Amino acid sequence: MAWAILRHIEKTLRVGYAHRPTALRHLTFDEVTADMDIDELALMFLTSGLRIAGHHEAAHAIEMRVFRTQFQITPKSD
Repeated sequence: MAWAILRHIEKTLRVGYAHRPTALRHLTFDEVTADMDIDELALMFLTSGLRIAGHHEAAHAIEMRVFRTQFQITPKSD
């Protein structure tokens, strides 16, 4: 059972890898994920799963929230 779960997670992460930004296209899956911590891998898993399920906007919203938090960017108010 545990191996099946791990394979599912890796498969989902590889889908995320397939949709990586152009700037990372020259890197292998192992190179992209080598220095990621567990939170980054979980985020990649979550957003990839959302995209697979057809929830692209939700995945994008999560990524933007993380970027804002990491870089301490405050959203513009209307």
